[in-house]
Amino acid sequence: MKPKIAALLALLVTLFGAAMAGAPHAGAPARAAARAAAAQSAAFPVSTDRSGWLPWDPPIDDYAGSLLDMSRFLDAPAGQHGFIRARANAPAGGPMIEFSDGTPVRFWGLTLVQGRCFVPHEYADFVATRLASAGCNLVRLHQMDADFAHPNVFDPRFSDTRHLSAASLELLDYLIAQLEQKGIYLSIDLCDNRALQLGDAVRDWGDILPGLKITGEFDPRLIALQKEYARQLMTHRNPYTGLRLIDDPAVVFQQIINESSLDWSQIDAIPASYQAELHALFNAWLAKQYPSRAALAAAWMADPQPLAASEDMAQGTVRLAPGAQIDPRTNPAPTPRVRDSLRFLNAQETSYFTDMRDYLRGLGAHYLIGGSNMWLASVAQSAAQAPVDYNSPENHWGAPPGGVGGVGVPYDNRPAVLQETMGPASVLSRRAVYGKPCVISEWQHAWPNEFRLEGVPMVAAEAAFQGWDGACQFEYAFGELSSLIYRVFDTSGFPDQWAQ
Repeated sequence: MKPKIAALLALLVTLFGAAMAGAPHAGAPARAAARAAAAQSAAFPVSTDRSGWLPWDPPIDDYAGSLLDMSRFLDAPAGQHGFIRARANAPAGGPMIEFSDGTPVRFWGLTLVQGRCFVPHEYADFVATRLASAGCNLVRLHQMDADFAHPNVFDPRFSDTRHLSAASLELLDYLIAQLEQKGIYLSIDLCDNRALQLGDAVRDWGDILPGLKITGEFDPRLIALQKEYARQLMTHRNPYTGLRLIDDPAVVFQQIINESSLDWSQIDAIPASYQAELHALFNAWLAKQYPSRAALAAAWMADPQPLAASEDMAQGTVRLAPGAQIDPRTNPAPTPRVRDSLRFLNAQETSYFTDMRDYLRGLGAHYLIGGSNMWLASVAQSAAQAPVDYNSPENHWGAPPGGVGGVGVPYDNRPAVLQETMGPASVLSRRAVYGKPCVISEWQHAWPNEFRLEGVPMVAAEAAFQGWDGACQFEYAFGELSSLIYRVFDTSGFPDQWAQ
C-alpha cells in the first residue's frame, strides 16, 4: 500500500471513530496537519496509466438469502406504519420524523433519474430487488419531466407539457408498487427539468430556464402549470397499489422545485419580459414598506447606488439590485438597495413555497413537503423555506464542471477528508436548519475522482452523528456494474461504491 493511501485511511479511521464516539473535536490535531499537506494539491496527480488494471465483468448480482442481502433490515411493505410526520418532541440528535403509529424512521437511499423511472416490468423487478438487497429504504424519483429523459412523463403526441403519458404512468406505477413491496419508500419531485413547449401558451417559453428555475417562483402562469402537473401526477390512481399517489403512505417526501432560488445571481439570465415582471413586483413590495418616495430615498442615501431622480416606486421604475450584487458569495455585506432587494426576493420565495404547500395540502398530501435543494448556503435561502416541512440541501465532491466527464475535462482529484470542508459530509451539516428535519436530496463523491471510496463512510458517519433524517446518493442511473464507467455520478456503475 502506498504511504499516502495508508495515511489517508488512518485519518479516515480517526475521524470516523471520533464522530461515532460523539467526540467531534478529537481529530482536530490530525485535521490541522492534514490540511497543511492537502494544500499541495499536486501531491495527488492524475494517472492515466491503465496497464495494471483488471477486467471487471461480473454477473448481475443477486444477494437473496446470502449474508450480503441487506433486505432483511427493511420493514416491508412500505407504508404499513401509516403516514410520515415530524416528531413533536424529537430527542436531541435523534430522528425528527416518524410514522403515524409512532415508529421513528431514518432513510438511506438513492436517486432514480430520467427514463430509469419508466422501465419495463422485468427490469423494475430487478431494480427493486437489487436496491432492497443493498439496504436502500428510500428512492427519489427525479427528472421525470426532463425533455432529455427517454421516455419522460409527458405524452409525446402533444406539443405541450400539459398531458401526461399513459404508457409512462403505467411503467411508473408498476415500479412504485415493486419498490413498496420490498420496503422502499418514495420521494417524488415535482418541477425538475421541465422544458416548456409552444402548446403550453407561455410567453418567451423557449428562453425560460429548464425546470422553470427562478421564473417559476413568481410568474402566475408558470405557478399555475406547476399546480396542474402536481394535480395530474399526484391524484393519478396506481392500479397496482389501488391508491392515488397523494394518498399513499409510502410516499414520504416531495420537493417543490429542483435547484432554484431567487437568492441567486442568475436572475439576470431570465428573459427580459420576466425581469420586467419581477421589477414590477419589487416596486409594489417597496410601496408597502415605505410610506413615500422620500422615505425610500432617505433609507438608501448612503448606498453606492442611491435612489436616482428617475426612480419612483409609484411609477414602477425603481431598479432591483443586479444579480451579482445579490449573490451572497460575491457580496457578503449588502448595501441598503441590495438588502431591500434580498428582503423582497426572500418574501416572494416564501410566498411561493407557502402557496405550493397549501395547494398540495388541499389536494390531500400527507407526506412531508420540501422547498428547493439549491446548493447556495445563504441564510436568506434557508429562511425562505420556513413554510415547508423539511430542509433538503445537496452537495457533490470531485465532479467535473457541469457533471460531464470526458478526455481532457478537468476535475478535482483531491481527497475530501483532507480539505477544510471535508466535502459533502461537513458542508451538508452546515446547511441543516435547527428544529427542522434534514433530508439530503443529493450527494455524491463522483468519478473520476480517485478518492471517491471515502464518500460512503464519511457521509454515513456524519449522517449518524448529526442526526440527519435521510440521504439520497446521486444517482442510480445506467451502469448496472457494467465493464465501463461512463457517467460521473452513476453509483450503479461504480463497483467500489456499490460494494459499500
